[in-house]
Amino acid sequence: MHEKYLNFSLIKEEFWLERSSFITLNPSGKLPILVDSDNKTIICDVMPIFEYLEETTDKENNLLPTNPTERAEVRRLLGWFHEKFYKEVSNALLTERVWKRMKHEGYPDSTIIRYAIAVLPEHILYLSHLLRGSDWLAGNQMTAADLAAAAHISVVDFLGNITWKPAKQSDAFDVVREWYARIKSRPSFRALTNDIVEGFTPPLHYADPDF
Repeated sequence: MHEKYLNFSLIKEEFWLERSSFITLNPSGKLPILVDSDNKTIICDVMPIFEYLEETTDKENNLLPTNPTERAEVRRLLGWFHEKFYKEVSNALLTERVWKRMKHEGYPDSTIIRYAIAVLPEHILYLSHLLRGSDWLAGNQMTAADLAAAAHISVVDFLGNITWKPAKQSDAFDVVREWYARIKSRPSFRALTNDIVEGFTPPLHYADPDF
């Protein structure tokens, strides 16, 4: 929404409490939810919200390419990060390290955390493969795929679970780190690096786009 220069307000929702007014907005009890007061419209879940904004806002700031083949690739990558990466890495770490603490559901499952950290380098390698010979994940222009990928990477980075200078595969991590630094330098993304999660202190490099 920042990339599209849209005015909006964020509303914090502790979704696990399942407040009746929240469930009324989205019976699935999931976030995010977009409430468009101008059009008296409620849109639920990441992809429907994204498609809605693409179709109802200024075409000059679209985050999907005009070419059908390129659009399909962006959508494929969105699925990769919102489903595969989310399941294997970002949501696994969020659930065990953050949500369990906030919901008072006991201790983190170290097995799940170790698995998420173990498979992370495979995703980094895949990202570096996509970026070889290209500035962005789906070609030579930034798209929604880059923002989605960077958002998931940002979660893991905030929690301090990425070693950006590993002993192995350092070249691949360097390629991804340079791309991630470019995303973090964008005004739209800078606001996210100021996020605060009670009980957690991100690494010193987290808010630095030149880390």
